[in-house]
Amino acid sequence: MNLVESCGISSCPVPSEPVIMTMQLPELDALLTDWQQKMGTIAHNLYEFCDLPTYQRLMGTGGMPKATLTGMTQQKVALANADFTYLYQLFEMLRETIDRATSLRSQVPKRGGEPIMAEIETLLTGLSIGLPLQMVPIESRDITGAATLGDRTTLAELLNLMAATFTRSKAVILEIDAIWNRLELGLADLQTRANPVMQEMSVLITNSPMLVPVAIQQQFEAFQSQFAAVHQAIDTDPLTAQDSLIAQIEPSLQAMQAHLSSLQAQRQEVFRGLDEGLRSLQGLRELCEKAMLQQPEWQDKIVQTQPVSIPSAEVVMELTQWLDRLSKTAQEGNVLPVKVGLSRWQVQLEIANKQAQTAIEQMTQALQQRNELRGRLTAMKAKASFMGRAEDPVLCTIEAQAEKILYSRPTDLQRSQELIVEYERSLNYRG
Repeated sequence: MNLVESCGISSCPVPSEPVIMTMQLPELDALLTDWQQKMGTIAHNLYEFCDLPTYQRLMGTGGMPKATLTGMTQQKVALANADFTYLYQLFEMLRETIDRATSLRSQVPKRGGEPIMAEIETLLTGLSIGLPLQMVPIESRDITGAATLGDRTTLAELLNLMAATFTRSKAVILEIDAIWNRLELGLADLQTRANPVMQEMSVLITNSPMLVPVAIQQQFEAFQSQFAAVHQAIDTDPLTAQDSLIAQIEPSLQAMQAHLSSLQAQRQEVFRGLDEGLRSLQGLRELCEKAMLQQPEWQDKIVQTQPVSIPSAEVVMELTQWLDRLSKTAQEGNVLPVKVGLSRWQVQLEIANKQAQTAIEQMTQALQQRNELRGRLTAMKAKASFMGRAEDPVLCTIEAQAEKILYSRPTDLQRSQELIVEYERSLNYRG
């Protein structure tokens, strides 16, 4: 938005000679209407610009608290504020001059109104405006232009001065507006990503400090202080703030995110281990139940030359309670000690599993061996009959002893094995 161009002209002619009446009434009316339209457009543009949130924030208008500024931004905004103050003074002079011309136009009679028309022409085109001594910005001067304005100026000069003042101060406001929009958007995005991380880190540091290494706690504190410093820098001196300010605090956030991701992975690993532990514990219960069900038969049918050890109910209960404690600790978030404890628990579970499996295998093998020895004795009796030695007194004696042991309860497997070997040796003897 350019104050001059928005009025429909790029510049206004500046007369160098005293104004004399050269216009007829229709020309004066057209010129007056043009200036009235310019004044309306300028008022509208100034109102819209001053309604910008960034302008109100910098100047403390529109109900907004005035921003606390420092450094280059403070200096440039102070100059822009002075420019706007001066701009409003110039606009008031413009308004008073045009209002005076409008009032005089209403007094022009149908005949003999030349003096009033001359005064109107002087107001609109002559040195009709009194100015205080004011420095003229270099961008508003041509090569022969003075560094200061004198006491009198024309509407055209006034408009050019207003346009230069507005353009200069507007550039500062819009530059700050663009920086604030870009950097504050980036800072808001960073805060959106950081909020859940910071909340989770705060809970961890408060409730489970052992899960947060000192280096990560330092990153947590560094991020808080750096974020506040960047926010203040953007807020108070945006003209010297760089995009790299936000990037500089990203590493702290990334370090915390990586730590939380690692903890989450460990947490998932621990809970998978706990779930697997529950299944393994159920498997141990089933093995122990199977062993306990098999034990009476083994005790009834087999002479117990070697003890069979089955994990007791107390052992299973102790493992169950241990796993429950680990699960509760994991639910409270202390996954690292649970990871260590779960590893130790799994060792004890494996010992109990192996003990139960060994007991089952030992009892099963003994019962199977009893049946196998019976089968071998039956097969050798058939062989003896085939060889015509069914009535052999030696074989019959051994057979009787073996059958008595194999078909009695409990069976002495070792003695039965010895008799079967002796029967087979006697049967195959050809002396």
